[in-house]
Amino acid sequence: GAIIEPIRDNVPKCDFLRVHCKDVDLENKKVICDSGLELDYDHLVVAVGAQPNTFGIPGVDTYGRFLKEIEHGRRVRKEMLDIIERAEVALAAGNIDKVKQLLSFVVVGGGPTGVEFCGELSDFIRQDLKRRYPKIAEYFQVTLVEALPSLLTMFDKSVGKYVQDHLERQGVSVKLKAMVKKVEEERVHLATEEGVVDMDYGILVWVAGVGMRPFTRALCEKIGKEHGQTDRRGLVVDECLRVRGTRPGEVFAVGDCAVSGKPPTAQVAYQQGKYLGRMFRLGKEHLITDPKSPPFKYCWDVLR
Repeated sequence: GAIIEPIRDNVPKCDFLRVHCKDVDLENKKVICDSGLELDYDHLVVAVGAQPNTFGIPGVDTYGRFLKEIEHGRRVRKEMLDIIERAEVALAAGNIDKVKQLLSFVVVGGGPTGVEFCGELSDFIRQDLKRRYPKIAEYFQVTLVEALPSLLTMFDKSVGKYVQDHLERQGVSVKLKAMVKKVEEERVHLATEEGVVDMDYGILVWVAGVGMRPFTRALCEKIGKEHGQTDRRGLVVDECLRVRGTRPGEVFAVGDCAVSGKPPTAQVAYQQGKYLGRMFRLGKEHLITDPKSPPFKYCWDVLR
């Protein structure tokens, strides 16, 4: 509830249609939607985000839990609370091994989402859960798994080291250079420098990366690699967020669906949206069709 707003209330002068966009006719400047609806456009802004990337690892789709959409977060919260209640019952039955398995929370992915979720989760455990469930307090364990040698690799190394030290002080176990090979219902198999390590878990949250949505992939293929769409992460844009390979000033992309050289975070998408809005308000004579238009610059401390 703290991160969503009704679009109809927030932008009352905007025409909003909740409809699935299937395709874009770049030549005739039309958006093709469900129910036979076609919309003409002068300028098109693609902001469809991304979707979780499982990298084809067996079991992730079935047993992993994602944090990309609101319903994902609600599901994780409900399952975690259910798991805690089950752990209380297991403790009453004297099954300590089951308690340890249930209260082992594994987070896969050392990017911004993974480290922030681990931090919030460890705070929740220390400040709320251990007080409400004192009998099982000693068995809570949060483990962060990352395949690369450090956390937050898109930022300076010192940032990743600082975050790692902070999480470990909060009781989070950080496993670097650990690659998930397979996920089973209550166990995850990790390939580490010491060999294969098996970990039992109560819930496994997968935030190891994002991939293109089908719509973004289709648009990339339509524009073609020969026109600059060569990145598997999304739509390649220039410094003014113009989609490469399209007519100047017609198609733009922002957020996680755009490959702009900036980190895939909410702060970047927020600033890109404000930048593009300002550029449109300047008028067509100074719109982003002008090759001398001021480029987008990400201010990392704007929300501090």
